[in-house]
Amino acid sequence: MKPNRKDRARRTLRRVISTVGDFPRGTLDVSSVVYRSGMDPKIVAGERVEVLVAALRQMESRKTRGGWVRISATLDREVGEPLQRALVRIEGELLAQDRRGGGADARTAGQRRADALVVLVDRLAEAFDAS
Repeated sequence: MKPNRKDRARRTLRRVISTVGDFPRGTLDVSSVVYRSGMDPKIVAGERVEVLVAALRQMESRKTRGGWVRISATLDREVGEPLQRALVRIEGELLAQDRRGGGADARTAGQRRADALVVLVDRLAEAFDAS
C-alpha cells in the first residue's frame, strides 16, 4: 500500500471512532449507533458498518518496553465475531492477491493480518465517504 493510503486509513479510523461516540463496553444498540452517527446501514467485508465500527471502538493500545505498540481488544460475541469474519474475508482476498502476484510468500501471515486491518479501515472510510 502507498503511504498516503495508510495515512488516510489511520485518519479515517480516528474519525470513525470519534463519530460513533461513547457507549458502554459490552453493549451495542445498533439503531442508536446508526441514529447518533448518521450512518446508513452499509455492508463492508460482508458485515454491517456500525457493528464493525463498534468493535474497532473498543480497541486499546499501549507501548511495550521494546518500543512496540500493542493493540488489543476483548470483544463480546455481538461485535467480535463480525469483526473476525470481516478480517478473515479480507485476509483471504489478500492471500489470493499474493498468489496471483507470484506466490503465497509475498507477505507473512502476520503482515497479511495487519494489512487486512488497514484494508478494513480503508473500506470503512469509503463507506463513510459514500454516505
